[in-house]
Amino acid sequence: MPVPPPRRRLWRRVVVAVVVLMIVGGAGWWRRTITSDPKLEFTLFNRVNRVEHDTGGKPEGITETRNTLGTQYDIAFAPNQRIFVYTGLRNGGSRTVRIEKVPVTGFYYFGFDTMEVSPERGIGIGQLTTYEPFKPFILKAGESRNVRLNFRLADCSSTGLQPGTTSLRGLLMRYKILGAGRTWVVPFEESVLAVPTIGQCEHPILDPEIPGS
Repeated sequence: MPVPPPRRRLWRRVVVAVVVLMIVGGAGWWRRTITSDPKLEFTLFNRVNRVEHDTGGKPEGITETRNTLGTQYDIAFAPNQRIFVYTGLRNGGSRTVRIEKVPVTGFYYFGFDTMEVSPERGIGIGQLTTYEPFKPFILKAGESRNVRLNFRLADCSSTGLQPGTTSLRGLLMRYKILGAGRTWVVPFEESVLAVPTIGQCEHPILDPEIPGS
């Protein structure tokens, strides 16, 4: 078998080296992209209501405290009450993201149940809209969607509760970027959800058990 001329062999080595560098560089870029902060964020809360006050009633039991860091919404504790938080979900990154799930989560005195999503795209955050049960959806770079977060308070008697504050500044979210699944804590933009109580609760809300764990 004839041996390729030295110049041709050198050219082949250069091509192979360039291809290897491109693959390694591409893999590094892909890994950095999927593991970095996705820049997802819940926008400033539009309003926080008890469910029974949601259709135009006075938002009783909700106290807003504003400071240089934002607004804290204190929910007066009442066993088994349900709370709606109206906000938006914004993709502040440079890549399209598929929102896969916002898991049910327990925070002892209160818990997160589900996120409902407006079917209307392209409307401003906070505008009047309807909401549908969550199903996976796409958020393009710079896009926002109106969402409604559903919380509930635990079944606690007042005998074990004491003055104090339990607060929440974000929610765990599962998403996909460039086809890879990730989990990230998505923060509330300058907003805090709080229950002004601490102490012992007979029936706290905890994370659901995962079968086989």
